[in-house]
Amino acid sequence: MFSSKDFRFYVAWVCLFIFASLFFIIGIDHESIWFDESHTYAVMNHSFGEIINICAEDNHPPLNFIMAKVFVFIFGNNLLALRRK
Repeated sequence: MFSSKDFRFYVAWVCLFIFASLFFIIGIDHESIWFDESHTYAVMNHSFGEIINICAEDNHPPLNFIMAKVFVFIFGNNLLALRRK
């Protein structure tokens, strides 16, 4: 099915992916929340209509906050979901 060279290549990529994921998840909460993250969190706690009204008076695009609200709705409202970047 796979040659030994291909198998080692795929195993290396899987190990790299797992290591990078663990490194990212373990170190994600070692710093406090930055201003832009707290602003995003505060805005996405509003309804979709309120987000558009808030962004009309702000310089941030509303799609960023709408997508953040959808992301947090799917994955939960916690620090890991907030730091999705």
